[in-house]
Amino acid sequence: MMYTRAQWTTKRDAAGVKSGLVKGVGMGPMLDTYIKAGTGKNGAEASLARVKLVGPLKAGLVKYKVALAPLNKPALMSIVDEMIKTIDDDVAMGARLANPVINTKETLAKTIANAKLVMASGDATAYGVLWNTNVRGVGTTMAKLAKMDPKIKDLHQIWLPYTNGDWAAAGKHVALGINDPVAKKAKIQAAAKQILAIAMKVQSEFKVRKYWL
Repeated sequence: MMYTRAQWTTKRDAAGVKSGLVKGVGMGPMLDTYIKAGTGKNGAEASLARVKLVGPLKAGLVKYKVALAPLNKPALMSIVDEMIKTIDDDVAMGARLANPVINTKETLAKTIANAKLVMASGDATAYGVLWNTNVRGVGTTMAKLAKMDPKIKDLHQIWLPYTNGDWAAAGKHVALGINDPVAKKAKIQAAAKQILAIAMKVQSEFKVRKYWL
């Protein structure tokens, strides 16, 4: 995890380490900037918002780690290591987001997995997440990929109708105007089944075209 400025200050003070351990490295302000950049955003959006901040923050943490080592402060050192790992994970996420092939592959896989769960449960909230996060997410990643590689525009066009609001939980293809809980559950399960089928079809076609194994 990444610690807030207040959390960092508390941990540092508890370890008996004074502010200004490393000249030119203001951990508090850097953490403030980093945290605020991702506030209110999901994991992917936060990673993109912080893309220009990870380099300076990691450099500062690495310098801090070097200066901290002789002081024998294992608790504080573990926090520094934890934040460095969080930044490395953010960088890896950014690399995936920058590669629309990888991002489409991963988002399709999540769509398939979650569609299977909704097929079993018929849960309206879970379906909402499936459509809003996974189905629309695939649409976004495929749009980016289609701009780079026109050869997959046909697959994007196959997928595009499912990103329409008619496929939202309250859309006309799902549970619009249905109040009976049993009937609503059945419609949600049917919609999830159709999304699963189209997701597996598109995934299979990507494999046939050698975009991934």
